[in-house]
Amino acid sequence: MALLLVMLAAVLPAQADMTSEILENFGLTQTEADAFAALVEEKGTALTATDILTLLESFPDEDMAPEGTLLGNVYTDPNGVTVQVPEGWHVLEERMGMTVMLMGPADETTGFAPTIGVLVLDEPNPEFDTADQTYWDSFYGLFLENYRCVSFEESTYQDTTAHTLTLTYGQPQEAGILQRQMYFNKNDRAYVITLTALAKEEAQADALEVFEEFLAGFLPYEELGQG
Repeated sequence: MALLLVMLAAVLPAQADMTSEILENFGLTQTEADAFAALVEEKGTALTATDILTLLESFPDEDMAPEGTLLGNVYTDPNGVTVQVPEGWHVLEERMGMTVMLMGPADETTGFAPTIGVLVLDEPNPEFDTADQTYWDSFYGLFLENYRCVSFEESTYQDTTAHTLTLTYGQPQEAGILQRQMYFNKNDRAYVITLTALAKEEAQADALEVFEEFLAGFLPYEELGQG
């Protein structure tokens, strides 16, 4: 699943006593947050953090229509981030607190659909400049089943230093998951751009190609005079 689910695992309790205030920080209205908290309570205290995230993944189903502007394949979200929507993909606006989330065609065998999520934070995150592979191994290893780091690289992107972590998790025989996450700070904001796809070779190759094309067409706020 997209990076936000992993970020949620870092802040949400594994018990069912989650508060609506926490949920509101991830894009839910007060009404939605209260409803979700009630749903978790109904399920019982035996829920793990993973169980809670699975519930949150599809909640709520309504109000998912894009609210930005789509001209051809170029989508601009209400706050000014511009992305190029890959062919066959569509936009899910502000899903679970993401600034922009795109979803691709579902796999014919598993039904799993790849996603690209863009998360923009209002302030730079110092850890994005300093965290190494050991840091992320420790972080994700707490929440992701069978976590494995495939690669960790530093590069220049959007004229700033970026780091890219590629990882896999889940059960390979049950369609293991691959994520590639690029994170960077730029002009007083922090960005996380995440691809989530099936780890199987053909699906992985196709998704990574789409992701590279997406990165090439991405425009942060600053490039649009929003900084």
